[in-house]
Amino acid sequence: MKRIGSMVLLALPCCACSASAAPSTPPALFVQAAADKDCGSPRWTALATPKGSAFEEAWLVECVDSLAGHDGKLHRLFAFRRGVDKRETMEKVAELEDSQVPRSRLVHETRVSGSRVTVIARGDYGYLHERTWDLSKAPAQLVVEREGGARPCKRQEEEHPGMHYANAEMAEPICTTDWESRRQTCLRDHPDCKRDPTRFKQLSYTAIPLHSLLGKARTSDPLACATTIGLEKDDLVAGRNPRKTSFQVVAVQDPQAETMRLLVKLDDRTPHFARSAEDDWKGKDHFELWLGSDRDDVTCGAQTALVQFCTALALRWKLTQQVIAPLEGHRDFLVFPSQMKPGPARSPALQVHWLDGSANTIAIELSGPAYQAAYHGALTLAYVDSLDGKRADTVIGTSPLQSGVAETPGRIGDTALCDLPERKHDDTGRLVTLQ
Repeated sequence: MKRIGSMVLLALPCCACSASAAPSTPPALFVQAAADKDCGSPRWTALATPKGSAFEEAWLVECVDSLAGHDGKLHRLFAFRRGVDKRETMEKVAELEDSQVPRSRLVHETRVSGSRVTVIARGDYGYLHERTWDLSKAPAQLVVEREGGARPCKRQEEEHPGMHYANAEMAEPICTTDWESRRQTCLRDHPDCKRDPTRFKQLSYTAIPLHSLLGKARTSDPLACATTIGLEKDDLVAGRNPRKTSFQVVAVQDPQAETMRLLVKLDDRTPHFARSAEDDWKGKDHFELWLGSDRDDVTCGAQTALVQFCTALALRWKLTQQVIAPLEGHRDFLVFPSQMKPGPARSPALQVHWLDGSANTIAIELSGPAYQAAYHGALTLAYVDSLDGKRADTVIGTSPLQSGVAETPGRIGDTALCDLPERKHDDTGRLVTLQ
């Protein structure tokens, strides 16, 4: 670390940079541009510019300023780049505020690695919000975001002295969104209803990405933001997957009509579909759509309350297993509850068809009670693959499903992967050419 006046310089090790050594100080033009932004306590970091990069020099500056009226700090991150075409630009990557409000404290920490910057916000009671941007792209691209983990019951204990909750340490779900792999995975705590409701187990699921027709899609093709299921270790529900069978899935929601369409693109090198309703569908390739009647979110409570929660959950919570079995020749589908006789779809609330002009993409249309369960309740989509058409060899799915266990189905995700966020009314993300 090197200090020049009030300016702090942080130089990365050469192993993270190109063959030439990283510059020791930012260009005067960059320093002046930051000063023109009233950058307080600037912390400069040289960014990696690997061979083949569009930039010959890049810097990140973090400006930390006091906030008027309270003890918090304002963090502003600016990226400065000089392209191989000698064009010099400035971009505000993020603007973040610390908070020192009791029980709502929030402190930001910035880390730089290569050409990426990560901002970690830590709050009271375990809350975490972590974001990573790739600054080798202009404008910068958000590549990973992780948020959640707060312990609301612990907070309630402190706000109400004398109150004790058996689940005070239980954390809210924490979800990681990876834009590069188009995947959102979530971990959540849940009482161990089978053994001891005061103890918790951590459950995971892969959220199905969502595009809302009221939002602005990132691309015109909904499948461009679909998540691939089957190639990750956590996707394997049962058996082995030697042929790397997988499917892509995305949900398209019409909030006004209260309908949802699941688009599912299948990649199966050994397709073995049923010939008719009389065929043994269990030994053939088929999908399984598991729908939960509502969500099993837990409120704060003493031991007796948690026992009552688990008892009530077992009584009220309904999980249905809908079998979706394509027929040979892409003719039609068998769509039926697993405990009933195979046949075509019986309810207008659940309809399935091949997408027009596609040989491997199906559309699952949900409305009425099926939509309510999928969007407001629990949902897991699984695919059962047979290598020889005689028995099920592989089960892949969006959660490690266990039949009859209320907490194991997954959920619909948010719109982060598919829809553009509402743009802030400031200059974040805009490139400014320096003169």
